[in-house]
Amino acid sequence: MIEIRYRNDNHRITAWCKDSLQFGNLAQREGETIAIWDAQIPAVRSDHYIADPETQTIEANPSYQPIAPQTVYWAEVIAFDPQRVRPLQVRRTWEGYVYEAWVYVTENLVDLYQSGELEAGDYVIVLFVDDELDQRLATQKVYRSW
Repeated sequence: MIEIRYRNDNHRITAWCKDSLQFGNLAQREGETIAIWDAQIPAVRSDHYIADPETQTIEANPSYQPIAPQTVYWAEVIAFDPQRVRPLQVRRTWEGYVYEAWVYVTENLVDLYQSGELEAGDYVIVLFVDDELDQRLATQKVYRSW
């Protein structure tokens, strides 16, 4: 059994509870329905799914688009182009989706690239300057021990 809360307009699930002792604790919100179903318990975040009230099943949300990572993360180096304002292209896979971006770099990474010590396949630490999603900065090369 699972208790779910879903939007009435698009049936996107906004919360769930799988602990029957906690049923009844989901807050009721305008435009949403709360139901208890004998359905499969989802394995990931609620916005990955939609509810089908007719069959009382939980299904994959076909319009789900994950939010790009917004924390410090490591990423794989794809390319370095010193002619660009953001000279380093990096890739990160998160929740099964691949994110690529051209990012700013520190002087340290420029020095590593110029000496041949930074190349495609290496990993770097990426952070967001002033928490701005379009202001990514690669700061350090990661020692790959795996």
